[in-house]
Amino acid sequence: MGLETFFSPSEQAAFFLYSVLMGACLGVVFDIFRAARAIIPHTPFFVGAEDVLFAVIWALSLVVFSMELCRGEVRLYYFIGNILGFTVYFLTVGKIVVGAIRKIAHFLSGIFKFLFGLFAKPIKLLFGWIFKIIKKLALLVSLKLKKFSNNAKSHLKDGRKMMYNKAVHKKGKKKVAALKGANGLGSKDTKKRKKAFSG
Repeated sequence: MGLETFFSPSEQAAFFLYSVLMGACLGVVFDIFRAARAIIPHTPFFVGAEDVLFAVIWALSLVVFSMELCRGEVRLYYFIGNILGFTVYFLTVGKIVVGAIRKIAHFLSGIFKFLFGLFAKPIKLLFGWIFKIIKKLALLVSLKLKKFSNNAKSHLKDGRKMMYNKAVHKKGKKKVAALKGANGLGSKDTKKRKKAFSG
C-alpha cells in the first residue's frame, strides 16, 4: 500500500478546526504582549520588536503544526484557520481579558502612585536635610583648608624674610668689621708717621 498524498474531507475539516484552535492560542500569546504593554509603557521600538517576535512564534507554530499533524504538508486553509481563530478570540475573549488587565494595571498604578506620594515626601525631606549638612561640612572643610593654606604661605614668607634679614645682617656685620679694620690700620699708620716726623 502506497503512502497517501491527500487528505480526506473529514481530515481536512479536522485540520481546519485545529488551525482555528491554534489561532485562538496565538491570540492568547498576543494578549500576553498586550498585557505587558498595558502594565509597562513601551516605546515604538519595543512594540515593533514584540510584533516581530509574535510573527516568528506564529511561523514556528505553523511549521510544528504541519510537521506533527499534516505530514509536513502546508495548506492555505491552515493560514485561514489561524486568522479566523485569532480574529474570533481577539474580538471576544481577548477584549474582555485585555480590558480586565488594563483595569487591574490602572488600579495597581493608582495604588503605587499613592504609596509613592506618601513615602516620597518624607524621604525627599530627609535627603534634603542630609544634603544641607553635607554642604555645610564641605564648606567648613573648604574654609579650614583655605585658612591652613594661607597660614602655611605666610609662615613660608616670614621664614624667607628672616633668612634674608639674617644674611643681610651678617653681610652688614662683615662690612662694618672690615671698615673698622681698615680704620684701625689707617690710624696706626698715621701714628707711625707722626712719630717718624717728630723724631
